[in-house]
Amino acid sequence: MIIKDLISIIEDFAPLSAQEKYDNAGLIVGDDNEEIDSALLCVDITEDVVDEAITKGCGVIIAHHPIIFSPIKTITNRSYIDRVLIKAIKNNIALYACHTNLDSIYGGMSWKLANELSLSNCTLLDGDLSTMRGFGIVGELEKEIEVLEFLKIVKSRLNIGAIKYSDLCHTKVRKVALCTGSGGSLLDKAINSGAELYLSADFKYNSYLDAKSRIIIADIGHFESEYCVIDLLFDIIRKKISTFVVHKSEKTKNPINYLV
Repeated sequence: MIIKDLISIIEDFAPLSAQEKYDNAGLIVGDDNEEIDSALLCVDITEDVVDEAITKGCGVIIAHHPIIFSPIKTITNRSYIDRVLIKAIKNNIALYACHTNLDSIYGGMSWKLANELSLSNCTLLDGDLSTMRGFGIVGELEKEIEVLEFLKIVKSRLNIGAIKYSDLCHTKVRKVALCTGSGGSLLDKAINSGAELYLSADFKYNSYLDAKSRIIIADIGHFESEYCVIDLLFDIIRKKISTFVVHKSEKTKNPINYLV
């Protein structure tokens, strides 16, 4: 497989034109004309993930989060980003990121998470309804359920260490809003959607106060909400090519630990 042919499969689904202006999705390190035998999928490109790629003979690592966001003036070995870049280049491993373009596209990250949580009748939370491009979704559970019971299901299915949630202004939930990653900016959209519960990550302290009596917000963790990217990217690639070897990383892990 030529790297650029693999990239074209991903970008046919999630074009780079769909990424946010601040983002740095796309090929970050490597020659897209290189021939590779396999790819490794992960959430973040860490030193452990690069070591895993070396061990498995993967010529490219495809991540959700770009390893480089801001301009780099030096590459020295002082930060994990430096060490990842040096190790990847020394071992001829290309690095690619599919970030906000995969978040905003129809069928992308929030849609995948909604499917994992068995939500139906889904629609876009924020964006262009005519193209269905935007962020977050609103969907419905099969039947109304106790809020804490549903949060226990979410915790179990997504393997979450802990869920932070606001006051239970509703005792039951049927309509759920969600956004993978940091979705605090869409809180008002979630409230206006009529959802009883909003699942996302990285909420600010004041968000819990703003939500009071209007909606329940539940912080399920940034990594946990986006771990579904591995299965999503795997499915995107597998639908187009069935013989190319694609590995799901065993070393991608949440940098946040929980004391339970």
